[in-house]
Amino acid sequence: MPDFTKTALDSYINDIWTTYTSNDLTINIGENGVWVGRVIGNAFHFTDSRDGSIATIYSKPTTSEAIDGSGPMAYTPIDANINIVKYREDLMIQAQISAAINRHAINTNIVENTIQYLHDSPQFFKIKPYNEYVAFFHKENISYNSKTYAFAYDDVGDHSSTIQCTYPTNVKVIIGGLMGKTASLSKISITPQITSLSQNSTQKFSAQGYDADNNVFPTNIIWSIISGNGTIAANGLFTPSTTGNVTIRATDGLINSTITFNVEDTNINKCNATAINGQYSYEVTNTVNPTITFKPTIPSTGSAICILYYSKNAAGPFNGYNVTPNTPYQITAALGEKIYFYYTYSLAAGGENTTLNNKHSVTVGGCTSLNIKNNELTDTVVVYPNPTHGQDLKIIGLIKNSEILIYSINGVLVRSHITNDENELSIKTIDLAKGFYILKIVNKNSKEVKTLKIETY
Repeated sequence: MPDFTKTALDSYINDIWTTYTSNDLTINIGENGVWVGRVIGNAFHFTDSRDGSIATIYSKPTTSEAIDGSGPMAYTPIDANINIVKYREDLMIQAQISAAINRHAINTNIVENTIQYLHDSPQFFKIKPYNEYVAFFHKENISYNSKTYAFAYDDVGDHSSTIQCTYPTNVKVIIGGLMGKTASLSKISITPQITSLSQNSTQKFSAQGYDADNNVFPTNIIWSIISGNGTIAANGLFTPSTTGNVTIRATDGLINSTITFNVEDTNINKCNATAINGQYSYEVTNTVNPTITFKPTIPSTGSAICILYYSKNAAGPFNGYNVTPNTPYQITAALGEKIYFYYTYSLAAGGENTTLNNKHSVTVGGCTSLNIKNNELTDTVVVYPNPTHGQDLKIIGLIKNSEILIYSINGVLVRSHITNDENELSIKTIDLAKGFYILKIVNKNSKEVKTLKIETY
């Protein structure tokens, strides 16, 4: 390997700062979206094409700073307590550009109408200069799947070999490269990936093993409960005993996987909805001083960062509170008060997201969608049986000229019916998976919407 000096990347960094003083740098960084950057003075400002927010690299880095992730590549003057979104976006864009410099992922020879894909590994290390130390350790015959951790931001774009494990039991070290490797169990996937379960129901879980190349691999699964209350049989059938969070684990030898969900008291009236991006749902109890629960639709969403912002005024100010996914967080609010809220949270695949621009609102004590007595949706509409046990769901009442919709708890439409002059409808549920669903009745003339949570088991 040739000598790698302290100024080895300076020419490339200077080229980037010069090129994008008069041209736009458009980068696609996966779940973090598409950003457009322009150098003004010595600062590199990037604008999020989704919401117009701005992230900044406040000065041009040196080679050492780009490799170390230090200096301007790890600095923001923003106070996290005042503007946590801007604070995090500054640091996020600095990490992305630092990684791009080390990998020579930005091609300054192409500037017109070009999106630079920073996470496209086949395009890395094609044009010099780049970090040759990093390039060497990412070779296929040196690192498994070409993944390793060779500089400060090598995890950007999921090119790092590092993993997180709450309860590690062993570490395997391979010396001498990976040529001629033998397939073995690498991971276990649990299905279904639920976030909640009724206290009065059961859930059958399944587990599938895979090798490092994502090929199906035979397993001998042992099920166990590592937190919470209930029982799980050898075939994966879980039966809850009390409400609260439960974590179950599927294990084969030294490989395991877990899933955490909340066992709910179905006797408590609640407001439920799914975020517009589908990454989580929320649940608000229909009581004075209600609790709000963040319920991720993808496991591990919000596990690192989950902040609830709420206000009794649509214009704010919104105060932030650290919360835990699937754990109710109580706020102070009287019956009849309307509250507005949103979340900033970490993503399972890395990075963060916020629903700042798509806030939620709910009136305390006004959850008519679940405020039911004797299965009455309103005084004019009755839905039964609820829960269903494979029976057809009957809807009787004033439903003429309406659209009848059934959504999964994750917001996926699973049934759609149109009524004309009839005031009675029967919907098959025998083929629906066990769990909770949202029934919506939308009058096509008045646009009135009636909603109800239904359950199948």
